[in-house]
Amino acid sequence: MYLSKALAFLIEFVASVYILLLMLRFLIAVTRADFTHPVSQFLWQITHTPLRGLRPYIPRWRGLELSVLLLMYGLQWLKLLLIQMLLTGSVHALGNAVLALADLLALAVSIFIVSISVQAVLSWFIADNGYHPNVVFLQRFNAPLLRQAQRHVPLLQGIDLSPMVVILALYLILMLLVQPLTDFGMRL
Repeated sequence: MYLSKALAFLIEFVASVYILLLMLRFLIAVTRADFTHPVSQFLWQITHTPLRGLRPYIPRWRGLELSVLLLMYGLQWLKLLLIQMLLTGSVHALGNAVLALADLLALAVSIFIVSISVQAVLSWFIADNGYHPNVVFLQRFNAPLLRQAQRHVPLLQGIDLSPMVVILALYLILMLLVQPLTDFGMRL
């Protein structure tokens, strides 16, 4: 019992960290953030080896690295399956497939919530015309989401409320899309 819990914890930790790195790599590519930034380079180097074997068989589609998506999804599904097997002795492959999708969506949304929050806080301390490579990286990373909101949300006495609107929308996605998907996966 104790050994299986410890093993489940290790599987959860190692797989979750690697899935996070894969998700960051995927989102940086999708948002077209700076590939030369040290974070991008680190993510590329640490995730390149397993993807090298998948790329010849899984092509890119509309600029999306489908091999990264497939590896993330497969690892998330396998993680859930192994933990469930260790802790309960049973396996619900279809339910875990839906839960894996919900977990990856929640992870992507959470990454954007954190990055937009960090960018908003940094904007209080670093002027817009000031150059800092990390601020520029965050601006490029968050730009696809913030740009849409900035078109529709006017400045309020010089204050940009678009980050708050986007974060609110992301939380609604968690509540109205991810949570029902999670509940559906739990019932399978």
